[in-house]
Amino acid sequence: MAKDIFGLKISVVVLIFIIVIGSIFLLATSTIGTENKLLGLAIIWVALLPSLIFLQDGDQPPIPFFPLVGIFYALFFGFPVFLTSFIPTRNGVLILYNKVTISFIDANSLAIILAALVLMLAAFYGAKRLVFRQLVCLKIKGTENPTAVNMLFWLLAIIHFFYEFIPLLKTIPSFGQFAGPVIYVAIGGLFLQWNSGKLSNTQALIFAFIVIPLEIQIRGSEFLITPMLLLFLFMILVLWWVKKHKIIVGLIVASLCLISIYDLTSALRNPRDQNINMTKAIFQFYIQGKDKLDFENGRQIIIYYDRLVPLIHRISQVWVFQMVVQSTPDKTPYWQGETYKPLLTSFIPRAFYPGKPKEQTGYKFGQKYGFLDQSNAPTTSINMPWITEFYANFGLWGVLIGMSLTGLFLAFLEKIFNADGMNNVEFVVGTTLIFPLIYPESNLSLMTGSMLPLFVSLFLYFRFGPAIIERLFKLR
Repeated sequence: MAKDIFGLKISVVVLIFIIVIGSIFLLATSTIGTENKLLGLAIIWVALLPSLIFLQDGDQPPIPFFPLVGIFYALFFGFPVFLTSFIPTRNGVLILYNKVTISFIDANSLAIILAALVLMLAAFYGAKRLVFRQLVCLKIKGTENPTAVNMLFWLLAIIHFFYEFIPLLKTIPSFGQFAGPVIYVAIGGLFLQWNSGKLSNTQALIFAFIVIPLEIQIRGSEFLITPMLLLFLFMILVLWWVKKHKIIVGLIVASLCLISIYDLTSALRNPRDQNINMTKAIFQFYIQGKDKLDFENGRQIIIYYDRLVPLIHRISQVWVFQMVVQSTPDKTPYWQGETYKPLLTSFIPRAFYPGKPKEQTGYKFGQKYGFLDQSNAPTTSINMPWITEFYANFGLWGVLIGMSLTGLFLAFLEKIFNADGMNNVEFVVGTTLIFPLIYPESNLSLMTGSMLPLFVSLFLYFRFGPAIIERLFKLR
């Protein structure tokens, strides 16, 4: 069988075929205007271009970091253009968060998104080849002893679980910024050590039958889909690096199953509903088609939305972006960079700066644009993707310049943390730092503010930790 067609790899040809067939289907079934159809498809095609480049390029980085960023924009800003029939309407206009109504998507908003994506891609690939070409990837010396490294991975897992199960630890300032994400390092590191034959059978069993199930139980306890999907995404990236494609398929299927029950879980987030029999709820809602779920002692939960409506509403960030474009600056003044102020102090641990302002951009955003009202607690927030944040602060030029800088920033991170030649420790540390940025649905300071202290902490931990372990336990 030929390995390429017209110079393109088979995988690239297959993906192009799928995109073309999907585009034809969207064109044929959508009822929106032709101009909006073409702009929506253009957003999808541009956003998926990094995937085609990644599959075609023989010099691939370890994980498809930037292609997945592109897929995010395709799913959250391109595809929803064709899903207007699933969004609740009132008198012919769309309803967002039950409070805000907007007209149907206009070509101006889509054109801004398309231009922003083009600039982001151009900046990313240009920077990788011209600006950051000589950058050296992350290197952490002193991690040659597998026993010491394994002990450090286990210690991270213990720290994380202590933090999750001992409430007192959650009161320690800034501790959660380390104890939360280090579970990714622990899980990814232990798996890679296992895969490399550097983990004993006993440790492998504890990892597979205690650590993984315990973390899944923690993430599923509040009926939130995103934390579980992030865990699966991280493991998919780790498995991609070691080419465990069959397990990747299993995790993708599991992820799709999780996404498929979003309509139900979104209705069960009230704490009083989180002790129900989930299997029974799934059976009644999806198999029997009930909108009123019956449980013990006459308890009943009503599901108010039609199937797929909550999920489509969840991914339709393009509508939020249009709301911001339509309202700014005529109804709502530009923020003039206010949402980026936390970046000036976010890297400082609260233990050293007790008065550090709290990160409440999502709440302020919801209040300012009417998605939230006075009945919503300050802990409530509305996701503010980077592209939307750029426009809310500085308008059109903010988007164009901001997304260009985003391309530069992502290119820098990829050259440092997603490059060939890394060992297991370097890979899991780098991937832990950058993989959340694949899903840039929250404001910039929230997503990147703790990256620097986390990097410094992990670097020092693995740079000097093995030597300390070796001395304490006389491993040499």
